[in-house]
Amino acid sequence: MAEHKPDLVVFGHSHVYGEAHEGRMRFINPGSAGPARFKLQRTAALLHLPVKGEGGDPPRLHRIQLAAKAPPKLKPHSSFRGLDASVIPAASNRRRAADKAGAEKRKRTQN
Repeated sequence: MAEHKPDLVVFGHSHVYGEAHEGRMRFINPGSAGPARFKLQRTAALLHLPVKGEGGDPPRLHRIQLAAKAPPKLKPHSSFRGLDASVIPAASNRRRAADKAGAEKRKRTQN
């Protein structure tokens, strides 16, 4: 960080919205727009940046409060079919395997 001296650092992982300043650096954690976790408010952030070299307004940050419940998951776009499994995140593979195992178990109990 000291070498590159960014004006803005966007980070995450905690699922908690946050803003901080250290000298001229601004730190932003937009929170989490995915499924609610740990009973935390779902949030996102919208950052408006001025056009470089044109001056104008300073950067503006808007915190967006999202609905407590996330919308339903979207199905993968058809263009993702046939991709090498190595490009699909491991969590998605685990979820897909768990869903398949659950469906097979329900099928066995129904018969």
